[in-house]
Amino acid sequence: MLTATLLLGCNAAVTEIVVSTETDRDVPGELDAVRWEVDATAIGGGVHERETALVPGAPVRMTLVHEGGPLGPLTLRALGLRDGREVTRAEIEARFLLGRSVFIPLDLFRACDATRCGPAEACDAEGRCVQVVLPDAGMTPPPDAGPPPASDSGVDAGDACAETCGGGRCECEGSCDRCALRCADDCRDVRCSGRGRECAIDARDASNVEVECKGGARCVIDARGASNAETIRCRDDSDCELDCRGSSNCRLDCDEDARCLLRCDGDNCEAAGEGCEERRECGGGVIACNRDCP
Repeated sequence: MLTATLLLGCNAAVTEIVVSTETDRDVPGELDAVRWEVDATAIGGGVHERETALVPGAPVRMTLVHEGGPLGPLTLRALGLRDGREVTRAEIEARFLLGRSVFIPLDLFRACDATRCGPAEACDAEGRCVQVVLPDAGMTPPPDAGPPPASDSGVDAGDACAETCGGGRCECEGSCDRCALRCADDCRDVRCSGRGRECAIDARDASNVEVECKGGARCVIDARGASNAETIRCRDDSDCELDCRGSSNCRLDCDEDARCLLRCDGDNCEAAGEGCEERRECGGGVIACNRDCP
């Protein structure tokens, strides 16, 4: 039986599969999360799942580390979700390669909706099927296996991290440069800081939402349906997007050097603070501070 570990953070294992998922759809408008499924039933295992929020314009990664048993085959799926419902999916058959790190793109591009690729192929942004996995588990690496190109910074250890927050300080920190933070209920004291750091904060239907984004970080906060989301601060020269549709008492406090975008559909929703000097009413309940309308 296969023994493996699913990670969204650092690992030092050699025999591993790194799954990368990105989309050209609007996030969080069309898709807001991805659920990965690792199906090992073909080799006597089970089906394991991991879900994380999507980050606009950036891939999210999952590392699957081999810890014993057969090397494959595994069926890997990426399900694109919106409000917990499946919108689209991608699937590929893969194997571990002993002593190697296998990089597998499992993307959710719009052009791939009508494309059906072979078991060892992935669909690219043009809707074309590209072979990325060899059909055997030999020592020869697959054509696109191994680390991604130098311009792609996503496979380094600690690149993506996920955490469920609840009632205490919840922070994107350490070696993580992309964080998916989820609040199931109480969402107090959530923090994201540091230039180049990107945080996707899922506070849907949560209460007492308190978020601070500072130090040049980029934060995408989904607070739809939340109650008392009154303490959302975008500090320094950070970049913040807050979706408060369906929420009560929503307030985004934007510093003068920060860039903020707020989506509202009620009266108790405002972009505030002395720093919102360049305020734009973009229509449809969208307010922009110190930036252009989308």
